[in-house]
Amino acid sequence: MDAKNNFDGWKEVPAEIIWLIMEKLHLIDNIRLAAVCKDWRHACMALPTKLNHRSDAVPWILMMNRSVTSSDDHLKFIRVSTPTVLNIPIDNRFHHQSDTPLCSKKGWLLVEKDLNSLFLLNPITKEKISLPEIAVLNRCTFSVVDGRPKFVLLANLYRRGDQEKVLILRRWRPGDNSWTIIGHFSTNLHFNKSRLTLCVAGESIYCVDETGWVIIYDMKRMDWVKKGMEIPSNYDENIRLMTKIAEYDDKEIRRLDISCCDLLTNVTKRKYIMDFTLYRLNEEKMQWEILSETDIKDTSWCIGCTLSPVLAKGEPRIYIVRYGHLYFSDIRKPTQRGAPMRHLFTRRNNPIPHHYSGCKNNQHVWFDV
Repeated sequence: MDAKNNFDGWKEVPAEIIWLIMEKLHLIDNIRLAAVCKDWRHACMALPTKLNHRSDAVPWILMMNRSVTSSDDHLKFIRVSTPTVLNIPIDNRFHHQSDTPLCSKKGWLLVEKDLNSLFLLNPITKEKISLPEIAVLNRCTFSVVDGRPKFVLLANLYRRGDQEKVLILRRWRPGDNSWTIIGHFSTNLHFNKSRLTLCVAGESIYCVDETGWVIIYDMKRMDWVKKGMEIPSNYDENIRLMTKIAEYDDKEIRRLDISCCDLLTNVTKRKYIMDFTLYRLNEEKMQWEILSETDIKDTSWCIGCTLSPVLAKGEPRIYIVRYGHLYFSDIRKPTQRGAPMRHLFTRRNNPIPHHYSGCKNNQHVWFDV
């Protein structure tokens, strides 16, 4: 058999054989295996749940070292399922220490190079896609289908007059040379750009404020299908409450309201506890509904310092990166009070370097594998 026929034969390998191979490989090698050809990618995506590595579903932590003196040519990832550090070689042509990851989806990173320059980066395959320049950036997200970026979305919020605010959506798709304005929305409601969250599920774009206010844009109709929700009557911006919004399984939008506090047990030790409530968005009623106990099973919330949270298949837990440590709290009910936060790693096996703790030049971000 010549080289050409030998190459063509690889795509004929049965999916069952590929699944057996995947069970023997590390996740990094599985991602590279999926990138060989379209047939192998579809086989990898069709891997039965009972054979899939459950522990690898939780996103990894990407450790960003912002030191200008650093010449490290590797990206460092923490695999949460096991206390291990993975070093992935990366060429300076694809990544620089000063680059800032904004969000992550299915193996891709949306990265800000400077104030008006963005690019998409796949650190596994080393593929980089440059995007057109943009003058203002408030919030962003993107969509990945069959391993390839489908589009990137930007949301900008402007003030017009004393009260009215204008929200503008821009979209970029592969092959476009510029950003396209696909929608704008005017409102007098409390809609703070510092609290704006942008999510995509299917063909719908969700612009969500931390007060719980939502508007929905339908990309098929090219119009706003929901004009917004009222701000909850019990909302008090003076109460220290952290709200996180994320899409779940590309089907619905979920919300996590969380408040953390620390109890000083002695001079050297602190005990962290949290109160939290989990919701889903009911689009028919345009209301937030508390999830059922069935809905919270096999779902992990991964909360970082700068990126939007990532919802992943895994143990029902909330992961939080805080002061150079990774904490977690088990989710037993949709609403819990005084839930304890525990260290995932001990001091001895903590893979996060000590110099990352409390250092402004370093950053931890969740990487959706």
